[in-house]
Amino acid sequence: MRLALLLFFSFFTGLVSAQRDMDIKVTYANQDASLEEIFNDLEQQYGIRFSYATSSIRHKTMNAAFENESITRVLDYLLANESMEYKIVANNVLLKKTETYSSNEDDSYKSSLHIKGKITNSNEDKEALGFATISISNSSVGTYSDEEGRFDIEIPEKYKNENVVIHYIGFEDEVYKISELKDEFLLVSLKNGPVSIDEITIVNREKPLKIGGNNGGIQLNKTQIGSTTSGLMGKDIARQIQLLPGIAAHEDNSAAIKIRGSNEDETLMVLDGMPIYNANHYYGIFSSLNAEYIDSVNIYKNTYPLHYGGKTAGLVELFSENSQPEKVEGNVAIDLMTATAEMRIPLSVHSNLSFAGRSTIREVNNQQFNTATNPFQTDALVQNFSQMVNDQKNDPDFTFYDFNAKYQYRNQKDDVFSLNFYRSADDVNNNFRTAIRDVNDNELKLIGTDTESWSNTAASMLFSKNISTGSRWNSTVFFTQYSNEEVNDLKLDKKRKKGGPMPQGLPDMADLSSDQTNELMDFGIDSHLDFRLGPGMAKIGMMTTYHDIEYEFSDNRKSKLAGSDEFYEIAGYAGYDFRLGRSIDVSTGLRSTYFTNLRATKFSPRILVNYLASDQIAFKSSFNIENQVIRQFDFEYRGEPMALWVSSGGNDIPVLRSHNYMVGTTVKLNRFAVDVELYQKNINGQLEYLLPNLGESSNTNEQIREYKLFRGDGLVRGIDVILSSGYKNYDTYISYTLSKSQQRFKEIFQNNYFSSENDRTHQLKWVNTLTTGNFTWGLNGIYVSGRPYTEIRNFEAQQDPRDLDPDKRLKRLPAYHRIDVSAAYSFSIGSYKASLFASVFNLLNTENVQYIQAVATDFNSDNKIQNIVVGNESALLNRTLNLGFQIGF
Repeated sequence: MRLALLLFFSFFTGLVSAQRDMDIKVTYANQDASLEEIFNDLEQQYGIRFSYATSSIRHKTMNAAFENESITRVLDYLLANESMEYKIVANNVLLKKTETYSSNEDDSYKSSLHIKGKITNSNEDKEALGFATISISNSSVGTYSDEEGRFDIEIPEKYKNENVVIHYIGFEDEVYKISELKDEFLLVSLKNGPVSIDEITIVNREKPLKIGGNNGGIQLNKTQIGSTTSGLMGKDIARQIQLLPGIAAHEDNSAAIKIRGSNEDETLMVLDGMPIYNANHYYGIFSSLNAEYIDSVNIYKNTYPLHYGGKTAGLVELFSENSQPEKVEGNVAIDLMTATAEMRIPLSVHSNLSFAGRSTIREVNNQQFNTATNPFQTDALVQNFSQMVNDQKNDPDFTFYDFNAKYQYRNQKDDVFSLNFYRSADDVNNNFRTAIRDVNDNELKLIGTDTESWSNTAASMLFSKNISTGSRWNSTVFFTQYSNEEVNDLKLDKKRKKGGPMPQGLPDMADLSSDQTNELMDFGIDSHLDFRLGPGMAKIGMMTTYHDIEYEFSDNRKSKLAGSDEFYEIAGYAGYDFRLGRSIDVSTGLRSTYFTNLRATKFSPRILVNYLASDQIAFKSSFNIENQVIRQFDFEYRGEPMALWVSSGGNDIPVLRSHNYMVGTTVKLNRFAVDVELYQKNINGQLEYLLPNLGESSNTNEQIREYKLFRGDGLVRGIDVILSSGYKNYDTYISYTLSKSQQRFKEIFQNNYFSSENDRTHQLKWVNTLTTGNFTWGLNGIYVSGRPYTEIRNFEAQQDPRDLDPDKRLKRLPAYHRIDVSAAYSFSIGSYKASLFASVFNLLNTENVQYIQAVATDFNSDNKIQNIVVGNESALLNRTLNLGFQIGF
């Protein structure tokens, strides 16, 4: 105990003494003096003792002149080019050779730019700012300052025309041109001020997690986007986003971004200013956004930037590479399903052209990517037609492609002009036949034909200009179009045992079909000005969008839901980001939108508050109201999921409105960081489109089913947690979401809340990346609670589901879980960089279920309508291997 007290007293005394010495102000001048001479002078003049190995100091001379400078600033200047580091203990300055600098004398350093420096605040004490970020604009290159504010960054030659950006929580950014800082030592003094602070999840050789708050976003850079661990088709942006907390990752056949219990359509997705309505390939299994073309992604689960609107769940903002290449560069990749090419071409000193394309290399009918085994299955034997039978399987042919292009001009004043284009298209042809026989040799044949095609076409023009110091004008003109056409035909051929009686009224064949078409087009203009106003930053802008939408769903050639709408939305918005005191940042804004089809104005206020309690602990909170007029509602047709984009106002479709609340905290401890967010969403305008009587039809071979649209409310509550850590060659993070998603409808079970289709109680994800030499290894694990579904066999004939307690009619699918692994090997072929990669999706071949039942309507022996459960609709993907090769130039 006495020893502990002595050690504590010695440490405390040294700390106080060191703090006193840090306040020493040095006035000194000497010309052509060596470091040893200067150190001797300072020892005599200020009573400081320098401890160092004489051999570690170069014997060159320098000019030294200081006037009332702190001792730390003096030491930073004197040691700027000496590859040394120091530590002050009491009145001693300990000097030693910096080992990390010694590696900079090799050839790779000589071909790069090398910048060192130190970061302090601008106050009189010049306190060092540890763990500030030093990043290179338009790149993923960056580093962090150490505990004493020092940094050392090596920059590839191709970024010599970019900027160095110094960022620290609670301070204004400092920006320097790299071309003017070659081999210099930067003494950076950051000023207190309101800043934009991102919440960033980073893996692969970078700091694992950086938490903040003025915009409350999560950022993925090029490194994370390039991960192949959970991608079925090589690198997949959507699959990487799904690994973040609060975002659904349980649907193998969906790359959709579903945020906190919301549907896919409630997430706004914007690529280089172009809204994208359906960013999916192959039933949604793959994202249609090319990872080779995308440079960075911002994900917003709470409030999002004020110049965006129209969605209730969140925003995914995607950006292509915008740096200026010095020569033609690009890469080509191929895997088991697709071929990809990407290229960037400099047209002048300030302009360039980029493009990327991806396509299936053949028609896809690989059974690994669906539940199919054979196009025709042998007969299945059952006791009667109402029994469950084995999976009825199929094998679709599928082709798809996507294409991106961009022209960009950027001058020395950082004014930017760009033209962007995007196109994706999918075509599927799915034919199947199967037969079911009972023990009496009665037979039911199922013959199905499904064809579907969908496409996106989008373009944008972006212009950004610096008006004056602290002021910037941004304008976007965009066009986007989405189209979908689907035809489903199912023939049920019913035959009785030869010589057996045929029940009265039972048709020999039932011809069941559905058709749907969907066309959606937007054209819009957005302009806003960001400028400094007093102690903060202000934003003011206006956006006008023209919408044209058409949709129709037909059941057995009878139109059930159809609509056409053309209207404008005109939005004005203003916001202000400022600081209260030294540790509270506030971001506020109001968006007002007038819809011509509704003849109504909708308001969307937003506020986000962050409190920086210390360098290790921060608190945050947000509130926003969002309105959505163009929306998609999902329904099931004979067990198959269907979806249509529609507009509010027509067909009694309401505006979707969501009140979103969040409170949270972030704690950083050395290599670990924990971020926690508690959230609640109150939703008005929920939709359900279903059959009040699940067996309803007429006694004809064209069975007419009367669907009905229900309107209601939703309530989502939950907590998102992420624990992140990073080491020299290993990064990991664990994300967990505990949530409850409910809905209610006035006409269903007395307006009581019940679990929605998106309700998942637990979502646990573990992401790991390890680098060893030229190899990069990945291991991801996912566990998600099963979703609720309606058990058809709990219903009696002619029973209305609206009258049945949801707790009695709802069951849950088994829990979803899988493990994915990947490996990539990087090597060189001459001057070209190449890599081989392999990934295994669902390594343990876990049987996960998407739909339990497929249902057909039939007549029983008394000519009464009944439901026949003809099989398990779909198991999700089994173990799936992908191999690929990529070469860059």
